[in-house]
Amino acid sequence: MPDTLTRGDLWALAHAERAALADDLAGLDTAGWARRSLCGRWTVREVVAHLTAAATVGRTRWLVSVLGARFDFARHNDRRLAEHRGADPGETLDRFRRIIGSTTSTFGPTQAWLGEVIVHAQDIRRPLGLGRTPPVGAPSRRSPGSTPAGTSRWPGAARSTAFGWRRPTGRSPPVPVRWSAAPRWR
Repeated sequence: MPDTLTRGDLWALAHAERAALADDLAGLDTAGWARRSLCGRWTVREVVAHLTAAATVGRTRWLVSVLGARFDFARHNDRRLAEHRGADPGETLDRFRRIIGSTTSTFGPTQAWLGEVIVHAQDIRRPLGLGRTPPVGAPSRRSPGSTPAGTSRWPGAARSTAFGWRRPTGRSPPVPVRWSAAPRWR
């Protein structure tokens, strides 16, 4: 793989990570879907719904939603989760499978959306005891305008040590900035 990834390369990696996550979740029981993820108050099922929302809500709908929530991002996310969480875990997974090949996103560079999938997949897999290390080429290669892997443009950002994700200390920015090896944590 070359040292610089194209936008198409980044989307292909995101699609592969989504597909791998969907395969990992295929045999999950009800208790697994209800297990708390590493995303604070969200369950595994809610993080999957969040990934589905992220791949279906474009810029205009995202802006309308955020404005409608009066910039309360918790309310915005709760609304999107309710919209994209199925009636049961099977429907939630079916909805997620339908967006595996999506290139829809809101704002930010494509590498941020790859990061969203990689990090949230780990937020889901780790509490479930599912092992998967994303391909080293995903976060370690550079795309135009990105920061080198393992570096950050803000103090206190999460760092990756061979994908041993650690939570940040300090304050992270209110909006995503350019991709590093570990985008912002929730």
